[in-house]
Amino acid sequence: MPLLLLSLGIGAVQDFISTHVDREPGEINIGYINDASLPYSGEEFVAAEHEQLAALGYSLTDITAGDHDQAGTFRSVLDELDAVYVAGGNTFVLMSAFRRNGTGNALVEKVRTALPYIGSSAGSIITGLSIEPVSLMGDPSEAPDPAERVGLALVDTNSAIAESDSP
Repeated sequence: MPLLLLSLGIGAVQDFISTHVDREPGEINIGYINDASLPYSGEEFVAAEHEQLAALGYSLTDITAGDHDQAGTFRSVLDELDAVYVAGGNTFVLMSAFRRNGTGNALVEKVRTALPYIGSSAGSIITGLSIEPVSLMGDPSEAPDPAERVGLALVDTNSAIAESDSP
């Protein structure tokens, strides 16, 4: 399961993509999932993240997961991609979009069957078992159902912690 989890910046994206997608940048289609950035539309950091990724020469497909009314249509969109980039922003808004219509489950299925996943900030946070730790700095009130704190579980943080504690 190819994952690249970032907090800020796209420095490692080119190497990650070239390792997991065997085509030239201009032939690579990356799905840019923007739900987390929606509360901040118009902010400079939102446009900058998108522009930096586009400047690498990839074809970007802008996707708002919350606009899909069912997981099946979202799966069809994912089938056309070489990788997915889940943008930063509000973690609670992002998870709400993925939970509301089943698109999170569709994304997890595709990533577990080898769709390369790049997460930036909120896109990284949601890969864990829980998004609870971000409650200290994120605004859950911007999401329609902020009580949900379960992550996508692409990364089992409990195992990662246990393994890192081993000699």
